Amino acid sequence: MKLKTAANAALLAMALSIPAAAHAVVMPDHSFALDGDLADSIGGATLSLVGSATLGAGGVAFDAGEGLSLTGAFADPAVYSVEIFFRFDSAGAYSRILNGSGTDNGLYVHSSGGPKVDYYEGGAIDGAAFSLGEMHHLVFSRSTAGATVYLDGASALTTAAFGSSTVPGALLFFIDDQAEEAPGYVDFIQTYDRALTGEEVASLYGGGQPTPYGGVGGVPEPATWALMILGFAGAGAALRRRGTALA
Repeated sequence: MKLKTAANAALLAMALSIPAAAHAVVMPDHSFALDGDLADSIGGATLSLVGSATLGAGGVAFDAGEGLSLTGAFADPAVYSVEIFFRFDSAGAYSRILNGSGTDNGLYVHSSGGPKVDYYEGGAIDGAAFSLGEMHHLVFSRSTAGATVYLDGASALTTAAFGSSTVPGALLFFIDDQAEEAPGYVDFIQTYDRALTGEEVASLYGGGQPTPYGGVGGVPEPATWALMILGFAGAGAALRRRGTALA
């Protein structure tokens, strides 16, 4: 009995020494992993290619005039969140990320003064810096009080100056009515029927390893491996000491 108790204690110590690699689950209402098809793994929404966007084994490549259209995603089109893991390979003055109305308003990357996330609603509201050619995790979270854009797990901009541009019939990704578009690649898209909190968005970002619902996380970083090895070593030493004492 004592040996079993010692083993449990050692395993608990090992678990406490390992960082929480598995972040809390934030359940989406619709999930598009884009792994060779456009299926919603949860069901109920329809994602379609626009133009000559190319669906591959792990995502969708798009050029100017190409992108995706999403319908039937939101219980309340005024309150929702959209999660996108994507990149732009280049950008013009403005490059559209998403829009719901077919007007000039919406979410962009704005290149003036260096690429930045930008919300445009009759005027530009610039936010955090955006690196071209790199994958970014972006969440647009909309409530009746305002909208927050998160980039790579942190708040990039907030605004109360938003209107019909983000109350979608069909939500359009990377398509613009004035050809303010850019080539790029999108790995996955997920939607939520509520405004997400900053803590939830940070959890979805996963320390730089975002994955779609049901997906497998990335390989732990070296520091994580080191702490895991130390944890196992500590557990083994504790068991050996307990076994010697009992003998």
